[in-house]
Amino acid sequence: MSFLKSPVFIFIAYIVITLIAGIHLVWLGPDHYKNYLIFRTSFYNLAGNHDLYSPQSYGNTPLDFFKYSPAFSVLFAPWALLPDRAGVIAWNLFNVICLLAALRKLLPEGRPRWIAAWLMVIETLTSVQNCQSNILMAALMIGAFNAFERKKPAAAALFIALSAYIKIFSLAFLLLAWLYPGKKKFISFFLLCTLALFALPLLIISCDQLIFLYKQWVSLLKDDQQASWGLSVMGIIRSWSGYDPPKIWVQLSGLILLMLPLINIKAYGERAFRLLFLSAMLIWVVIFNHRAESPTFIIAMAGIVTGYCSIRQPGIFDKGLIILAIVLISLSPTDIFPKFARDHYVVPYALKALPALLWWMVFEYRMMVFPIKWYEPRSKLRPQQAAEN
Repeated sequence: MSFLKSPVFIFIAYIVITLIAGIHLVWLGPDHYKNYLIFRTSFYNLAGNHDLYSPQSYGNTPLDFFKYSPAFSVLFAPWALLPDRAGVIAWNLFNVICLLAALRKLLPEGRPRWIAAWLMVIETLTSVQNCQSNILMAALMIGAFNAFERKKPAAAALFIALSAYIKIFSLAFLLLAWLYPGKKKFISFFLLCTLALFALPLLIISCDQLIFLYKQWVSLLKDDQQASWGLSVMGIIRSWSGYDPPKIWVQLSGLILLMLPLINIKAYGERAFRLLFLSAMLIWVVIFNHRAESPTFIIAMAGIVTGYCSIRQPGIFDKGLIILAIVLISLSPTDIFPKFARDHYVVPYALKALPALLWWMVFEYRMMVFPIKWYEPRSKLRPQQAAEN
């Protein structure tokens, strides 16, 4: 079974799985790749000076609302210009290849990398089957971390800005900059990237239309805040207790707790600590997102797997918790999982979010008490760099 550890085999397996899933989607018909059609149609609506955020702009196409920025519509052009069937497959392949590339640079070659790949394969397939952008989001967030680690603040700024123009919650990843030197340079690059992406649609539309669309987008995001509970901490509280907590206060509390380990300044120079913070952030953006759906959990699973694979020798507790994550996060939406348990327990009680919440709490605690024996310090900032922090 040593071939399971081969990076080439893992890459081929992911590509084959993505191709099969894509071919299956196009065979089933447009109703099964609605998210792709939303993205594709948004590009043509933008070019036609239509309101991106009005359902009427999508005609008779069986679509949901478009919730991304006008910049995303422009960036989607390479896939929108393809025939639908080719575009679906190409879009999913692009997402998966970006994630594999990010993981390759994140985790050292050997056990951590191949275990991470196989632990994430089911969640990757779930996201591919929905043609969403969550795989790309995970890749961009991990890519920002990789760029910071390689002292490339411009690349980190670009990745975070791109992810924010897809899903606004990824702005939380600006916190990563706190762990590294050169914060002023990073902020300058980030502002530049943000302005460039903001203005990108001007290649197609007028300035007045651009301002109108961004106002519509902001309005949509405000209304969306009240719309759902999702597979989130708020969803767990609501379904378990019947109490409807104010979402904004739950999210702010989660943000404060996320930032709390940053008081452990001496640990900033340890790569293991920084990996834990990345893991916690990847989970946080999902479980404190009131719109979190099942396909979104590829991001949380990336965080869980990153933290788990950074442990030198996982103990019984860690192994038990990763099994719980596989069962409730990855397997519960599939036909392998008992339908009765899914319909009567997992879905009504938002149990898919539970293992992610438990792992997040574990990572938060371990950062607070860092250093701890389970994590191997892999690299340190030079003393003068640490002083700049």
